[in-house]
Amino acid sequence: MNDREKELKEIYDDLKKESIKERGNKLLGMLSSGKVKPTERDKLGLCPFLFAIDSSFDIDTIKKLVKDAGCNIKSTDAEGDTALHYAVNLECKELE
Repeated sequence: MNDREKELKEIYDDLKKESIKERGNKLLGMLSSGKVKPTERDKLGLCPFLFAIDSSFDIDTIKKLVKDAGCNIKSTDAEGDTALHYAVNLECKELE
């Protein structure tokens, strides 16, 4: 794991400690400030968009990640799983 992957893991771990709403606000803030880039990936291949889905962010934040923050809805993780895979595995009907 390289240094940036470690940083992203720490960022994601810290975000998971926040309420769902705060997670979204903080991640969107990090993306708009450039602290995190939409295409950056952690060791598992999670970009901010996939991390948000995997961490059950609210649907409004998910939409903002794509519309406002430049995240790619077609992103895949290191295993080739897409947002739809995550949504189905998490039984998130809103995202399916």
